[in-house]
Formats: sequence, C-alpha cells, structure tokens
Amino acid sequence: MRRKIQYPFLFSLEQFKLIHTMKNLGVYNEIVEINASYSNNREIVKFQEEGQQGAGQVKWGKNQLADFHSDKGSITTELEAVLDEKLRTILVE
Repeated sequence: MRRKIQYPFLFSLEQFKLIHTMKNLGVYNEIVEINASYSNNREIVKFQEEGQQGAGQVKWGKNQLADFHSDKGSITTELEAVLDEKLRTILVE
C-alpha cells in the first residue's frame, strides 16, 4: 500500500505567474488543489483540477518560485513513522 506523506510548505509566486496559473485553471472544476511534492530531486508546487470533462494542471519548480520553504523535520518524523509501521507489519507476519 502506497502512503502519501503530508508536510507543511510555504511558497510565494510572482503576480504574472499567478495570473498565468489562474487563466489556465478553473476550466474543468471550480476547486483547484495545490500540492508540493519532491520527485527526481526537485521540489515542485502543482496546481491541479479535475472534473467530469477533463483535468488540468500547472507546475512550478522550486527555482521558478519567488520563495519556497518546507519543514524537513516533519518529513523526517513522518518517514520514521512509516518505516516503524512497515517494520511492525513485517515482524507480525
């Protein structure tokens, strides 16, 4: 079972990038999800929407954002909890 690790993050975006993002979303759904993720050694902020007619997304990499901060301490704590849970499962089986 794959588990998503949730952690707090803070970012800021220049006004023209926010305008671009908003112009390209809101087509398929009124609700836009904002997520930060870490993949391929890159931190990404992703704005995404999904509706019955389709889906849309706009991604901004850390180097494209005016500012980006994440709480690495909470990520470590969450990872340790996941590892502990997996070890308990292995030991019980």
